[in-house]
Amino acid sequence: MTLQRRSHAVMDWSALRTIVRGNEVLENRMLDLFVEESARSLEALSSAYERRDLELARSFAHQLAGAAQTIGAMALGTAAKALEEESAYEDLGLVPKLIDRARTAANDVQREILTRRQS
Repeated sequence: MTLQRRSHAVMDWSALRTIVRGNEVLENRMLDLFVEESARSLEALSSAYERRDLELARSFAHQLAGAAQTIGAMALGTAAKALEEESAYEDLGLVPKLIDRARTAANDVQREILTRRQS
């Protein structure tokens, strides 16, 4: 796999709106939970990779990809999916870069959430 930067919007708010059906309280709870859990998943994924526990790293990447795609965090979902796929190979040279990309995408999601809440 080559490391290619894919162009995705940080958030697809329509995906989240579909799930919460206009319930702003539920939307805010889901976003808060996502921010907390995605940070935990990224740390756990990174730790598993450092220990070379690739099965566990793939599991956390899969969990993060699914959660991100569910709420519409498309760039983070794509980065996590790439991590999940790359962790299946013996040559793990791209994994640290992909972890950095996922962290950047998670930070972008947090900023976009804050911006949305302030507007």
